[in-house]
Amino acid sequence: MSAVERAGMRPLVEGQQLTFDVVTDQRKGKSSAENLQSA
Repeated sequence: MSAVERAGMRPLVEGQQLTFDVVTDQRKGKSSAENLQSA
């Protein structure tokens, strides 16, 4: 499941602007987007 799906923002349209926070998973060391909102 993607961050977009978790935020309930499906479907996105081309050019749609979003705001989000980038967070790092401490266990895996990978970054991901959270707290997505339509701008």
